[in-house]
Amino acid sequence: MKKVLSLIVLCLLFISSITIPVHANVEYADGEYRAKSAQQFAEKYFEKIILDIVNSEDAHNYNLTNSTNITFSKLHKRYRLSNDFVTTKNELSEDEGIVDSNEYIAVVYQDNIPVNVIATAENKDGDYVLSMFGYGKDLAMALDAKSISDGKIFYEAPADAWYIFENGRVLGFAKSAQLLIEKPLKLPEFREYIYKKYASQKEIIEHGQNTAVGGNFNKTYEEVMQEKESSSPAMEEQDSSTSTLKLSLLIGSGILLISYFALRYYRKQQKY
Repeated sequence: MKKVLSLIVLCLLFISSITIPVHANVEYADGEYRAKSAQQFAEKYFEKIILDIVNSEDAHNYNLTNSTNITFSKLHKRYRLSNDFVTTKNELSEDEGIVDSNEYIAVVYQDNIPVNVIATAENKDGDYVLSMFGYGKDLAMALDAKSISDGKIFYEAPADAWYIFENGRVLGFAKSAQLLIEKPLKLPEFREYIYKKYASQKEIIEHGQNTAVGGNFNKTYEEVMQEKESSSPAMEEQDSSTSTLKLSLLIGSGILLISYFALRYYRKQQKY
């Protein structure tokens, strides 16, 4: 009987050991890291955030190895397309069409190789926090390879495409955007291309598979952009943690069930 009880206790300890850590590695997603400027946030927290991920089981998901030789590029301001630019034909200036996103991005280098991109943005309280890590290696390589002076880097979030506007023309910046537009477009030409893609719900549905808009009749392009941009590694970590918890509970239930029948069998044998 003591052996069976010991087995049950060991099972419970095993379940605890695999379910307790489900919230690890997401402390910075709760706003613990804050600064009054993008530069200050980058200098104080970027390295710590990346090293936390390097030392986690998820490092390979972000093109990271176990090397702790981490450096960063300078910060680049990210822009976005305004809702009016995308969904109307109203006359707009360049500054009204390609607007500040309040986010700054930087290349993450590991052993001097561009591997990913990290970002910080201003929140509603006026503090800069981690907004994204995981914009991808293609963007990291593009930022590393190209000299950016007066150009504006902007993001078409539903298509996961990065462009640059410079000298009056829009060019694909990272590979995904280069596949979408094969040659430089003047701003009115690019606007026409975007307008046809997103202006009506019909167009959104037709392009849903390619743009990840999904054909939601109740949301504007701007709302879709905000939802897309609000996703982060912390959310992915949370999904992963939920899956781990479910698996742990399933395993634990199985072990307890086996223990129950083992106990019944033991008692039955004692009668004889």
